[in-house]
Amino acid sequence: MSDSDVKSNNDSNNLNTGWFVIALWLIALTILGFYFGNFHGGLSSDNDVWGTFGDYVGGILNPLIAAFAFYLIAESYKLQKRELEATRKLLEDSTDAQKNQIKLAALTAVINTNLTKVSFLNVEKIALQEQMPAQYRSQVPELLNLLEKHEQAAAEQFAVDVFLIGRVREYSYMVKRIHEINSEIKMIVEENAVLTKRIEDYLLYDN
Repeated sequence: MSDSDVKSNNDSNNLNTGWFVIALWLIALTILGFYFGNFHGGLSSDNDVWGTFGDYVGGILNPLIAAFAFYLIAESYKLQKRELEATRKLLEDSTDAQKNQIKLAALTAVINTNLTKVSFLNVEKIALQEQMPAQYRSQVPELLNLLEKHEQAAAEQFAVDVFLIGRVREYSYMVKRIHEINSEIKMIVEENAVLTKRIEDYLLYDN
């Protein structure tokens, strides 16, 4: 329920109550008018006359006043019910917003963690490349290409043909590790792309 709806309902309640009070006053004046119109002998000093007048007025007005009081109680109950429903709706919206914010923060934290992993992996890859002799580093892309095509035997033969026989195992391990790092970085980048898309969809939907 919006603020305008609540305001409209409150204005309607005030209007209905005002008309009810006016109607009650008109009825009371009509009752008094009927009485004084039929018994217009002036004010009496007789207690019995005043008692009869009180019974007349009370017998007619008391049920009306009781009905008015019941009406006010019923309107107060309906107003409180609407206010409670509006408050509950606001609390539900607030809870949903907090849950969405928590999800958004969690997604952002995962993305940041993945970026940190990528940084560490790049540092490790650079360190491995620097451990290899400069004249062999140019052969690394060809080895990586063979490994990506799952041509393990061809990669090993290429390593034997290119690298010094005594260091082939060591260099092959480095190249394989670089290949693993590249694959892991690729997976992380793809995961971050999915997470970023989810965040963008959430922000678009939220707005």
